[in-house]
Amino acid sequence: MKIEHKNLTFELHSLTRGPDKKGIAKMFVAVTSNVDDYGDRIVPGAFTKSLTEWKASGRPIPVIYSHQWNDPRAHVGQVIDAQETTVNGKTGLLTTQQYDLDLPPEQSYAQQVFHLLETGRLTQASIGYMVKAYDIGVDEESGQPIRELQDIDLIEVGPTLLGANRETELLEVASAEGKAASGALPYQDLPLASKDLAWDGQGAASRMWDWAGGDKNFDPAKYAKGFLWRDPSGDPETRGAYRFPIADVIGGKLMAVPRAIYAAAAVLQGAHGGASIPEADQARLKEHLSLYYAKMGETAPWDAKAMEAGVKVGRMLSQQNIDTLQGAVEMLRKGTDAVQGMLDQVDATVDTSSGDASATTVSQPATAPTGADLWAMIELDSL
Repeated sequence: MKIEHKNLTFELHSLTRGPDKKGIAKMFVAVTSNVDDYGDRIVPGAFTKSLTEWKASGRPIPVIYSHQWNDPRAHVGQVIDAQETTVNGKTGLLTTQQYDLDLPPEQSYAQQVFHLLETGRLTQASIGYMVKAYDIGVDEESGQPIRELQDIDLIEVGPTLLGANRETELLEVASAEGKAASGALPYQDLPLASKDLAWDGQGAASRMWDWAGGDKNFDPAKYAKGFLWRDPSGDPETRGAYRFPIADVIGGKLMAVPRAIYAAAAVLQGAHGGASIPEADQARLKEHLSLYYAKMGETAPWDAKAMEAGVKVGRMLSQQNIDTLQGAVEMLRKGTDAVQGMLDQVDATVDTSSGDASATTVSQPATAPTGADLWAMIELDSL
């Protein structure tokens, strides 16, 4: 049997680093019953035998970043719980992963990978596995033949950059105690609406609520796609838990609205009383908005200020370099004059006993000056 890899998209709901220096991520790494980009459909129960074997072995399932098996630093953590279950209407393999944030960067990529999860730059999961049993079925929608994976031997799981199954979710990233510390939601890379589209925040929130299932079939993960922040201590099933809307449902599709992005940026800069959320969350929201600004071909206000400050500092440093060089040239000039003065110091003594006025005795220094002597004179002369 050959080893295969399957990548899947997830969504980040909340994020925390625990005082124990461990990071906990809860994510679906495989979804059953849907057909992925590889033409496979995982049958419910396909992981049952493998999970039983892992449990009996007493060893944890490795969490490896992007299948880099041969790099020990890419072994960023371990699975502390895995089960086939249903959450938010999706059924699949739900894993709780513990990241080794206590290890230094030279020993593990865990800190950087966890940071990428925090900032929404890693949004997909992957599994390494072997297929022990499968059947050939037909995709009801396309009519194409597919593999029905019935028995999967799980080898490893972990985050990766590019996925195949778009239905998976990262449900939670939290401390070992399960206390959420950040409400920053992940960057979604939504398509952009027209810059001319007017922004109606309340209307957009209502339309997104209906789009996410409404009162009867509400899907928090779907609703969260249109917001930048959700109160980690609030009820994700309620509208009041969500803040900083930046999207609207247009033609049945969720799209980021430029004027909403501008409005959110203004609040983060202090408009309308500013943002009453933790500073760390504000920084993450700015990171996400910066990505949308770049997508619009613009620069976020805070990035523009940073760039302007960088230019000013660069100019100051350039002037400092000029002054330093001019000072060095002046010191060298003075040093050259000092050396020339030493060479010109002669003691011409007329030998009166001979009466020969042309006879002179040149008095030379006992020893030639060293380089240190010359630099000492340069320094003294420059005071």
